[in-house]
Amino acid sequence: MKTKNILLHIFTSRLILIQDYIHNTILTFDIAYYKHFELFYYFLTQYCSTYGLDELGWRSE
Repeated sequence: MKTKNILLHIFTSRLILIQDYIHNTILTFDIAYYKHFELFYYFLTQYCSTYGLDELGWRSE
């Protein structure tokens, strides 16, 4: 019984570490790429307004 509890504790602590790692990776990814997406969206809207299109590429009347 004691061995089972120790193994369960080791497993859950590893799981928490993995969850923290994934969360931190996703957070870093979001911060790094949000600015790129913001720039891309800005240029997309500028391009569309120049050529009279909406964001999906349809010609706006």
